[in-house]
Amino acid sequence: MSDWNQFRSDHENSGHRRAPTLEDPDRPDTSWETEISGSVEASPVLDRDTVYIGSSAGNVYAFDRYEGRRRWVFETQLPIDSALVVTGESLFVVASDGTVFALDPETGELRWEAEVSGGVESAPTLSRGVLFIGHVDGVSALAAETGEELWFHETDAGVVGTPATTDRFETDHVYVGTYQDEVLALETATGEEVWTAPTNGAVVGGPTVVPGNGGADGTDPLGSDERLSPALSSKASDADTESGSSSALGDDSGRDIDTTQEVDPADDTGIASTAAGTDLESSQTAVDTAESGQEHLAVDGDIDAGSGDRVYVADEGGLLVALNAETGQSWFTYEIRDSFTTAPTVTDDSVFAGASDGYLHITDTMFGKRKLRGWLFAKKGINLDGVAHAEPAVVGDTLCLGDSSGSVYGIDVDEPDFGWHYPLEEGVSSGPAVSDGSLYVVTDDGRLCCLSWRDETAGWD
Repeated sequence: MSDWNQFRSDHENSGHRRAPTLEDPDRPDTSWETEISGSVEASPVLDRDTVYIGSSAGNVYAFDRYEGRRRWVFETQLPIDSALVVTGESLFVVASDGTVFALDPETGELRWEAEVSGGVESAPTLSRGVLFIGHVDGVSALAAETGEELWFHETDAGVVGTPATTDRFETDHVYVGTYQDEVLALETATGEEVWTAPTNGAVVGGPTVVPGNGGADGTDPLGSDERLSPALSSKASDADTESGSSSALGDDSGRDIDTTQEVDPADDTGIASTAAGTDLESSQTAVDTAESGQEHLAVDGDIDAGSGDRVYVADEGGLLVALNAETGQSWFTYEIRDSFTTAPTVTDDSVFAGASDGYLHITDTMFGKRKLRGWLFAKKGINLDGVAHAEPAVVGDTLCLGDSSGSVYGIDVDEPDFGWHYPLEEGVSSGPAVSDGSLYVVTDDGRLCCLSWRDETAGWD
């Protein structure tokens, strides 16, 4: 049975295939493809033997997962620019004007209809029977069974990216980004604000929550200032005083500048900031801090990388930041001079994020240090044929993603490098969604493509 039932697979926006699957899938081949009426801005979702997708023309489609045969279509007459959410009982559709439809996933018949107060650009998130929807006025929580609004949290700027949730603490949190360049944590039960943290731009894709190994009470062993460096502890205290936020970033005027950032000879667009200093194989190169504007936040001591939940965010200002999920305190930052174009996808050891410079940037999960090495200097990542606009998906030990050139890649997550490459005729605009034997991507010309690495028609799931 497939379980890619919402954007990036789950309520944490992990992008991981949770069910058993191939450990190291080979290069896939096209199994089938079909045309969609109107453009498609969001990835498909899967449940059992059906793939679902919405389009800008206002149609919701259900296709047979094995052969691509259309099962039904529901016409809303409203643009649908976000991914759907599907369960065994309902298929949830959010139109761009804020109208919410709950359909029968078997027949496409309407179960209920509701509204949120503002326009919607990003996918909703389903967690424990509650549908969280970010829109231009804020965040709404709806009961999935009835569509009843449970609470509404008004934000100063529109919500961008898909909400992410965690249930690790006594008070559950939902995390969202806004166009006012910040990340918010809200109580999932009430919508009350818990903390805010600044970013350099609008959040791309939405926050990514990574569960750690916190204490029995749900607290984060790294949450106390005693485990942080003096610089980070001081910045967190200043931020609390000046903005009422738990963020350790502070404003631009209060940033600590690291003047020993590494320079990649192949990187003529900017210099990346790391969180724990830079371990170069050769001498380090000083940079003009006024030009780079980089931030250096350090964490000292013997740190267990699995301890404590974290929230990873990438933004259009070129900032990748890891935050303490309970407090919003900055764990590390990594900064580039281009914009990030995908949300972070996080494995045990690495963080992957696409950017407008055509690279898949790769850092370690704990300190934000670049993972790849060149002859002398750390490399910012893997150079793609185009720009990745669709969030990667992790299948076993392989990271799968597509880019604007139409290339679909399989990349080894343990020792990041190309494993396989599959060319499509048009750029990949959304996906991949993942079943036990196939990838589902949408191309810029409105084709839904099923790429398979084994025959699923015999009922592998």
